[in-house]
This record gives sequence, C-alpha cells and structure tokens, in this order.
Amino acid sequence: MRVKLKKIADNLSDEEHSSIADEMRQGKIDGVSLSHLGGAFGPTWSAGKDYSLDFLKHYSGIRALELFLPALTSIDAIAEYVSEIEFLNLGEFNNKTVSLKPLTDLNSLNCLSLVKNKKDFESVASISSLRSLRLTGYQEKQIDHLASLSNLESLYLGFGTLEDLNTIKEFSKLKSLEILWVKKLRDLSALEKLSSLEHLHLSTLKQVTTIPDISNLSHLKSMVMDTMNGLSSLSGISGSSIIEFAVINSKIDPLLFSEINNGLPALKRLVLNLGAKGKTGNATNLFDSSVICDTLNDLKYNINRVSRIEYCS
Repeated sequence: MRVKLKKIADNLSDEEHSSIADEMRQGKIDGVSLSHLGGAFGPTWSAGKDYSLDFLKHYSGIRALELFLPALTSIDAIAEYVSEIEFLNLGEFNNKTVSLKPLTDLNSLNCLSLVKNKKDFESVASISSLRSLRLTGYQEKQIDHLASLSNLESLYLGFGTLEDLNTIKEFSKLKSLEILWVKKLRDLSALEKLSSLEHLHLSTLKQVTTIPDISNLSHLKSMVMDTMNGLSSLSGISGSSIIEFAVINSKIDPLLFSEINNGLPALKRLVLNLGAKGKTGNATNLFDSSVICDTLNDLKYNINRVSRIEYCS
C-alpha cells in the first residue's frame, strides 16, 4: 500500500486542521505525519514533548497516520478519533508502558508498522484486517503472537531476535517477506511452506548457511540476498521459478553459483556483487550474459524500489 502524507506542524489552529482534513476528503492526500524527523519534507515536532492527540478529532475518516513522537505516553486518541485508518506507522516510544491495546479498535487497519513497542503486543494478533506488517526490534516471544494472522500478504522482520520462522509457516497468503539483521536466526526451513510467496529479501543473517529447498514455491518471482556472508550452499534455490535473483555485498565462494547456474530456467535478471571484482566476475561467468544486470534498480520486482510513503507539501 502506497500512501500520500502531509507533514503537519504542532501548532495548528482548529481551522487549519479542518482545512487539511478537507484536502483528505477530496482525495488529494491520504493522511498526516506527526514526526520529530524529516525536516526536509515538512514541519517537525519536539522529540521531548508528550503531546495531546485530541486534535485528531478533526480528521475523522482519515486513511493514514504516521506518528514518530517518542515522548508520547498514550495512543488512545487514535482509536477514539481516527478508528477507520487503513495505514498506521508508529515509531518507538521512550515510555515502555505505552499500550498497544487501542489497535484492537482499528477494524479497517490494513498496513501496520511498529518499532520496539512491546506493551500489550499480543493485541496485534487480533487485527484480522491486517495484510501488511512491519516489525522492527522484536524478540521471539512477541513474534509468536503472530501465528493467527493467516491473512498477511506482506511481512518485514528487522533488527530482532528469532531462531526460526516456524511462527509464519502457516501464512499461506504471504506474498512478500523481508528479513533484515535478525539475531540467532539460522533455520529458514519454514520458507518451504509459504506457497504464495512472490518476493523474498534476506539481509545480514549471519547464522544462515543454507537456503532450504524452495523449488516448490511456484509463484516466487524475485529473490534478493544482501550481506549473507555465512552461506556455504545455494543448492536449495535450484529448480525454483525465480525470474530475478540478486546476491550483493556477500563475501561467499563464487563456485557456489555452479550449484544453480543451470537450475533457474525462468531467470531473466541477475545482479551479483561478492565484495571483490574477481570473485564477482568468476560467478557472473557461470551465467548467460543476457541476464546480467548492474544494480538492484534494474530489477522489475524489487520490493524496495518504490517508497511506500510520499510526502506532499
């Protein structure tokens, strides 16, 4: 889901809030951003102030809300005034007692992004409308609560701690999965069960040495591996349906690509960067030159190619 947000100032009058809300009702923008970051895109708020969010009463019917205000002590106003939102991006709160329970009242919520907010995290599991979830800085005991979110289509897990992916193995509708710098993660065997997966991005997973057999994932179009220095085998990728494949910033043996160079019949675009020009060249020479691309920007299905958020003036 892509959204257009307007960064608003922290000192607007009721009339100014109402005017911005009218813009949203006319379909010009999807929602507002309240943030102490991103001064280049618009006004910023104080990182040290616990703001009242009662002004959200002017924004009934809003579709999207971004909130990066670390000193907040409550998000109750979100459920009270803008319960129909479809997109919610919450930054980390300094006060670890800020409860996520208000999220249970957001019955239209489609996309949710959270950063290290763990109080009442189990509330996330009750949001049956969720299709996209981004979690930064969570441990296994929180991730385990996600098992009931079987309708998820997109999932990002970053900078957390997790040993395996068993919690998500029943996510039969999952189309996009991105995992970045998750400590202790070494077992990726659950990937074999994600029958609807189309896009897979794995990055900086130090303990991962092998990729499981993904040849049965018939919908998989794109696979990106970034800084996967522990890999000792790529054989699990052979026979897969991927159209685009990238291995970048990964100091691995170029001979590993001999396990798959004749086993990717649908491959059309390939990006390789093994940290050294010689190694990259040795791996590249194993493939038909017609599929070789220079950067990730050359990949049609790259999930990070287009920003999810556009800021409007």
